[in-house]
Amino acid sequence: MGRLCGAERKRRKKAKAELRLRQVEELEKAAAEGREPDPAIFMPIIIPNQVKKPKQPKIQEPAKPAVSSGAIDYIAEKMCINKKIFSSSSHASRVAASMSLRKSEKLVSYHCPFCGSFHVGHATK
Repeated sequence: MGRLCGAERKRRKKAKAELRLRQVEELEKAAAEGREPDPAIFMPIIIPNQVKKPKQPKIQEPAKPAVSSGAIDYIAEKMCINKKIFSSSSHASRVAASMSLRKSEKLVSYHCPFCGSFHVGHATK
């Protein structure tokens, strides 16, 4: 389970405190009436996780290059096909940094001259 925001933590803490209060009241009421306490009140409380996951940015389909010649088509295909497309430089840079840490390789973001978007690839040596 992920980390909870402050409001969610407060809500859960308040729900647990209210449950404990109801449990104590049930014990006192049952003792005063000379009966067994209701077992349902002592069942564990289940609070649904209401933390929303952040939305992932939509990945765009690669655009066709404007220029059409054999060599340029090959280069464009090599640079764009099977690569994720990012609409902003900052998002591509964050992904590149994260992937670099995970893969122990130097990865960078770059602006693609063929599709006009940003990709992540290996740094030049």
